[in-house]
Amino acid sequence: MENLISLTLIASLIGTIAVILFGKTQKSAKWIALIASLVPLLAATMMLTGIMQGTAEAGSGCGNVSGKGYSYHECHEWFPALGARVIFGLDGISAPMVFLTTLLVTLSIIFAWDENKQPNKFYGMLLAINLAVIGVFASLDLFLFYIFWEATLIPMAFLIGIWGGPNRRYAAIKFFVYTFLASLVMLIGFIALYFQTTGGTDFSFEAIQANAGNLSLATQRLIFLALFIGFATKFPVVPLHTWLPDAHVEAPTAGSVILAGSLLKLGAYGLIRIALPFTPLGAKWAVPLMFVIAVLSMLYASIICLSQRDYKKLVAYSSIGTMGLVLLGITASVQTGNPLGLVGANFMMLAHGFISPALFMLCGMLAHNIGTRDIRLMGGLADKLPRTSFWLVVFSMAGLGLPGLAAFVAEFQIFAGAWDAFGILVLIPLLYLIFAAAYYLWAAQRALFGKFRERPEVDYSHAYDAHAFELTALVVLFGFTLAYGVWPRLLTEVLEVPVRAILIAVGGA
Repeated sequence: MENLISLTLIASLIGTIAVILFGKTQKSAKWIALIASLVPLLAATMMLTGIMQGTAEAGSGCGNVSGKGYSYHECHEWFPALGARVIFGLDGISAPMVFLTTLLVTLSIIFAWDENKQPNKFYGMLLAINLAVIGVFASLDLFLFYIFWEATLIPMAFLIGIWGGPNRRYAAIKFFVYTFLASLVMLIGFIALYFQTTGGTDFSFEAIQANAGNLSLATQRLIFLALFIGFATKFPVVPLHTWLPDAHVEAPTAGSVILAGSLLKLGAYGLIRIALPFTPLGAKWAVPLMFVIAVLSMLYASIICLSQRDYKKLVAYSSIGTMGLVLLGITASVQTGNPLGLVGANFMMLAHGFISPALFMLCGMLAHNIGTRDIRLMGGLADKLPRTSFWLVVFSMAGLGLPGLAAFVAEFQIFAGAWDAFGILVLIPLLYLIFAAAYYLWAAQRALFGKFRERPEVDYSHAYDAHAFELTALVVLFGFTLAYGVWPRLLTEVLEVPVRAILIAVGGA
């Protein structure tokens, strides 16, 4: 089917407008939003399946853009004076991320089925994020990429600022300012690429990469640093991470689901898709810096997790450690040309996109069920909330990398690639696995097990176990976590070709 990506984006846009204008009641808003989210999810599933089966349409090119290496490729003239076009395309790296985004938006709508505070605008913000994030993953033009990248900030800031916790305004402003300023630094890198590679005539990825070899080493280093600051803030990794815990803690549960599951992946995706192939010498030069930042992020975040009292903040900091692990895999492959680390990094992005949203859902359920997320005020909840407790244990095990689940596959590949790249130094980031097991098991043990005691600080009179719509979201996420853990070829086969192409551009593979 031609122009399937454009149709997906248009459907998301129509759904956003429809739910805001016509979702006057809670019932109408949630049903319009659910139906509107299912259309992009169906299209994303079709595109991912087509790429997996090798039956995806190649699409057509325009001008000097061939679309080679991408499926469902589209190219439309848009801003000829600048050399900017509407260019879309998917491959084995971006298609799983588009599918993950559409899945999480649909599940977030289901999970927030009882939302009664301006529900039409709430669901509208979720669908707007869907539109913007799909646009980032599908764009093959720097000008278009940047527009969609910035567009992700607005609906997420509104979600945090309107539907968030007591300090929601502070968290929303901090989120917006941090990521917007980092985006401006990234934009400087984009403009430099535009003028230094194509002479200010073409924003397409293909044209920029074709001329990237003309950049001097010094120029590549500066551009790579600008790009890295923008992308690393979105990850985020230490020391650019401080906006994330506040944003997660104050965000509504659906906002945390999308933030952890999709928005954090934009930084890693931009680093892989743009920074590595466009500035390969700069990427190789920055390997020591990226290794240090990756290890620091993994260990610092893990140690912070061990001291957390707020369950949701613990899960937020765990995401910083996981993104450090993703950066370690990317760095390992840049160092050696061995695709194992980069494949593992992409695998971890998908695995984390299933596991972390589920943990945030469970934190939200605890907060609603017993009125607190303070681990010190919990204990013995397994007897009172058995279904919630069961799934919290399951996803905690998934988060620490239990064999048979998706995160284990990703961790194994990343550390194998890191051993090939850095040898005995890999023992330092391996400590992350010990810390992860410690904080996940410690938190679950304190919250769920032991003898149940009613505490004066907590009102248990209205406590209830997981609802059917909440369980639906958790079961679906666990199904994918298990499927990719048992059958990794679902992802590794589609990653092989695009990952090798990126490493060839970097000078490896």
